[in-house]
Amino acid sequence: MAPSPSPITAATSRLLAAALIGLVAGPAVAGVVPHGFSTTGAPYGSPGVIDLFSAGDTVSGTFQYDAALPPSGTLSNGATRYDATFLNLIGQVKVWTFSDPRGYTAVGNDLPAQGNNDFLMLGAEPGLGSGTHNLVGFTAAGWTLVNVRLFWIEGQPGIGDFTTTDAMPAVLPGFAGRLALDFVPVDSPTGPVSYVFFDGLTVAVVPEPSPALLLAAGLGVVWLRRRQAAGGSASSAS
Repeated sequence: MAPSPSPITAATSRLLAAALIGLVAGPAVAGVVPHGFSTTGAPYGSPGVIDLFSAGDTVSGTFQYDAALPPSGTLSNGATRYDATFLNLIGQVKVWTFSDPRGYTAVGNDLPAQGNNDFLMLGAEPGLGSGTHNLVGFTAAGWTLVNVRLFWIEGQPGIGDFTTTDAMPAVLPGFAGRLALDFVPVDSPTGPVSYVFFDGLTVAVVPEPSPALLLAAGLGVVWLRRRQAAGGSASSAS
């Protein structure tokens, strides 16, 4: 009787299948680039809500960025808005997590509303009174998270003139920006909004496995399966 596959063999078979599918299929959506983000600066912000945080708290997570979509409108500050370009946001601060499947990017060159400075923002949600709200946030000590924003504004520490147009940048800035968590009181869901800011925001592309690496992994699994099969045959013969 032929030996039954061991649990390890079954697991490696699934790994091989996944590797080969990844090799053939490639990225799921063309133009959508995965990123990671993190902050380093101590939080500061509105009285009351800032008490949720301590000096060592930081925010980190992942999102996807799609720079290939056309403009869809403008923000109140005059920046050009690009919907569905800030995608699948997942983040954490302290023990709390948040997520949002679909946000927007806003870009402005020399905006009068920003003191004639350049402006770039990735926003999870529109204003409280408009649009579709799909942020999965958290509530703590009487405050509810209603938006997450990652932004860079000319004049912030280390940020100079960084754009000459309102077009979406193909690559997000390599210099540090600022992250905002926007909150409303639990008993006042329509506002006013209070803010907590984290400086030292950096974003970076998350590299995807290369086809060569996936192929090497698949070949390694094949070798392991053959070795296990040979061992099982020897055991049954004895």
